[in-house]
Amino acid sequence: MRDLEKEILSAAQSAVSSSIRETLIKYDSPLVRLVKEVVTDHTTELKQLITDSFQQVIRTDEFKQSIVSAFSHKVARTVISNNDGLFDKVSNELKQDSVFKAKMALAVSTVVEEVLKERKQ
Repeated sequence: MRDLEKEILSAAQSAVSSSIRETLIKYDSPLVRLVKEVVTDHTTELKQLITDSFQQVIRTDEFKQSIVSAFSHKVARTVISNNDGLFDKVSNELKQDSVFKAKMALAVSTVVEEVLKERKQ
């Protein structure tokens, strides 16, 4: 096949491919209408399937823990953002307390040691 024939064939294939793609994705294409019709025909079954799946997910301990964790995080952020001055005041008072400082240093030391041990293993 000569170069010109190859280019014509390639252009024709590209044009056909583009036409098919445009026909399938354009607004109100026959395919979109067909899918809508199939979904409508199976609404009852799809609703039951989605309901069953949803019930299975929300009953798991992992889902429940995830909701509690997300809710707790949101509440904590809200409390902190609404009480910045209060936390600063308490933090400053605690920084002056030698017992608190000693306990904090011990806690940080313990965490650092645990992390270092885990890294070695």
